[in-house]
Amino acid sequence: MIHILIVEDDDFAREKVVNFVENLTGLKTMDTTSGNKAVEILKSRKFSLIISDFNMPDGNGDVVLNYLQENKLFIPFIFHTAAISVTLPEQLSIETKIVEKYDFEDLERSILELLLISSRRK
Repeated sequence: MIHILIVEDDDFAREKVVNFVENLTGLKTMDTTSGNKAVEILKSRKFSLIISDFNMPDGNGDVVLNYLQENKLFIPFIFHTAAISVTLPEQLSIETKIVEKYDFEDLERSILELLLISSRRK
């Protein structure tokens, strides 16, 4: 079963993304409000994809991405953020996309692309 972790501190945005993903894919989601909380969840649960805001109190989205890198967890990752000036590290071993917040067309395309890439690795 495919599970998607959604990390977003803004309640309205989180609800929008959760509803969009569940309606688009029919897949199961879990959501949390910060990078540090996401890291704690990742210590005990497995996910097929992570969609995260960048700027959040109690741990930005890069906290999650760094945790994945350090622990060699190759989970595809989407920054869904208003901070479009986010720069990704050069030596990134994780498939990563940056999608502007509320650009649901690009979000859909990125989700499907990353899930396809992920399924080919298995």
